[in-house]
Amino acid sequence: MNASKLIALLIRVLLIIATLAMVVMATIIAMNILGRSLFSRPILGTIDIAGLAGVVFASIAIAYTEWERRNVLVEVVVARFPPRVKAFTDAFVLLLSLAIIGVLTWAMFKEAAYAASFSQTTLITKLPLAPFKYVWSVGAALLGAILLWHVIESVRKGLKR
Repeated sequence: MNASKLIALLIRVLLIIATLAMVVMATIIAMNILGRSLFSRPILGTIDIAGLAGVVFASIAIAYTEWERRNVLVEVVVARFPPRVKAFTDAFVLLLSLAIIGVLTWAMFKEAAYAASFSQTTLITKLPLAPFKYVWSVGAALLGAILLWHVIESVRKGLKR
């Protein structure tokens, strides 16, 4: 199995997890609204649970968006470049993005380890934060891997005659 197919398979599995996180988020918020409106009793920890589910969803959605190349690109100037110049410009921008994501990923893993070292939890529900910080870190690392893949594709495209 080549790297492209492996990443695509991994993203499909992660999309199922992201979908489940979105369902959890929507359900807890809807139940909280109903509980507050009908019974004057909100669900304790709704913000904690919805926020943590949002972390799972967002960390996966960002990587998926880059994989599908559905991110917003500013191509007003670049669209006028010849194909080879455009490919190398894309590679440069992707490398810059990769460098930034690399630093952020490193910082996020460091923060996750720090949260795990003293069992940091949410305020209301006392859910551990470290696993969710690790999920966010892995999502950023996956984004970095996808950016690297796209850099390689752009350089290959630029080197073609």
